[in-house]
Amino acid sequence: MKKQSVTNPKGLRKNNKSNILWQLYNEGSLSRLQLAKKCKLTTPSITQLIQELFEENAVLEMGAVQRNATGRKEVLIDINYDHFLSISVNIEADNTHISVISLNNIKEDMIIKTASLNLQKNIDVFAENIKTYITKYPQAISICIGVVGKIDYINGVVENSYGIFPNNFALKTALENEKLELPIYIVNNVIAQALSLKTKSNSDFLYIKHSPGVGCAIVVNGEIVGGYQNRAGELGHTIVQPNGKQCKCGKKGCLETLVSEDALLDDYYQSTKKVIDIQSLYELYKKDNNVTKILDFAIQKLALATSNIVVVINPKKVIVTGGLFLNNSLYNSFLHYFELLGCATKIERIEDKFRIKTVAEGRYILAKKLFEV
Repeated sequence: MKKQSVTNPKGLRKNNKSNILWQLYNEGSLSRLQLAKKCKLTTPSITQLIQELFEENAVLEMGAVQRNATGRKEVLIDINYDHFLSISVNIEADNTHISVISLNNIKEDMIIKTASLNLQKNIDVFAENIKTYITKYPQAISICIGVVGKIDYINGVVENSYGIFPNNFALKTALENEKLELPIYIVNNVIAQALSLKTKSNSDFLYIKHSPGVGCAIVVNGEIVGGYQNRAGELGHTIVQPNGKQCKCGKKGCLETLVSEDALLDDYYQSTKKVIDIQSLYELYKKDNNVTKILDFAIQKLALATSNIVVVINPKKVIVTGGLFLNNSLYNSFLHYFELLGCATKIERIEDKFRIKTVAEGRYILAKKLFEV
């Protein structure tokens, strides 16, 4: 939680209530006495603040525990997660995920082929899918939409999504015109995913997502390193093969042109003239010499690029997910090449069962609503 220095009673009260929710989110159910110690407040102050949170339907009583052999029982308090719901949308080149989530649960979700949505023309059809969930879950407090590419966060403009939307598309305004009647936030999907992983104990890491493209975000002290005009983290568009293949970003020889899923499928087609889906390609690793050569080359390039950025920013750990990272054999090969480059930084994998594409945008905005004053 980002703490702010406040001196007025109203601001201080709001700050303290946010701190209570932050402690509960990180620690789980706690008693009033435990909360008082963690928040560095008196027990009477905590009791009053908890009462206000009860009245706001923000917390629940979760039973009681025995403090010690002779002491009285203490009632445990936890967040009322069902009170805080968000519509979470993740738009990528292949699929669009639309879901309703709380901070700890997926209520409902759908996956739609992005091409079938025809987002450049049929924004009204896209909005109708979102409205379905708004009607069904009236307690939802926001809509958060993550899109690949460059985003103007303030104005909700998709500056460049590499073909999903026209350049400089005012997505927020377009959806507001469809009368969705909830606050709308537009973010870069990889940044939303990285921040959705942030906790008190997980606040310094490099996040890499492999997919039809290559996404990257840098988190330091719980905050995204945005760089000038929020352009930091474009690992996929670092040049690794000068004068190489043309990239969708306009440059030549970007990492994405060699290691993205689209690039891997194209390499396979060029060498065999056969069309194959990406999962089938992954399954042929170590079974088909041509496929193994293609994938080993990609893994080596990805490991090299990752090791270079690790040297530059020195993160506590690297978190990876998606694409080839979800295949055990390919992931182990990535770890092997990464270690051969002399990198001892811890690698952590977010497995698909976490369903980060489903939860990230919703978790990102819910966390901001709950914990930022």
